[in-house]
Amino acid sequence: EYYNISPPRDKRSIDSPGQRPVLRRIDWALSFDLGDRKGFLGEGILTDHVFVRWTGVLRAPSDGRYRFLLRSNDGARLTIDGALVIDNEESPVTREGAGEAVLKAGDHEFRLEYVERGGDLVMICQWEPPGGKMEVLSVPALFHRVETK
Repeated sequence: EYYNISPPRDKRSIDSPGQRPVLRRIDWALSFDLGDRKGFLGEGILTDHVFVRWTGVLRAPSDGRYRFLLRSNDGARLTIDGALVIDNEESPVTREGAGEAVLKAGDHEFRLEYVERGGDLVMICQWEPPGGKMEVLSVPALFHRVETK
C-alpha cells in the first residue's frame, strides 16, 4: 500500500482514521535504490512524502535463526509475526539496520513499513536463511495468500 503523506505528517502517523492508499500493488522484490531522480511509479511519481506498507507472508524454508538487513532513507521498520526485528529510525542519510529472528519452518506474518520524506529514495530489505546467503527478499519467499470462496 502506497500513501501520499503530503503535506508531511508526524513521524509514522499514517494509521490515522480516513487515510487511504493512493495505490495498492504487489512488488516482486523489496529493493528500491532510486536516488532522487525517480519515484516508485516512474519519473517524479510518488518520490517524496510517501509512506509504504508491505504486508504478506514470509515462508521460512527451515527452522533456525534468520538474519535481516534493512537499508533505508528515511525510515523503515520490519516486523515478523508482530515482533519488531529492525527499526531504522528516520534519518536524512541512508542507514543500515540488522536484526535476527528465530523462525520455525513455514509461514509467518510479514510487515515492512517505509517512510520517504525527501532526497534519496532507498529501501532494500535482505534476508539470510540458515545456511544460506544474504539476498534481497522477494518472491517466492514473500507472497500473499489467495482467498477462495
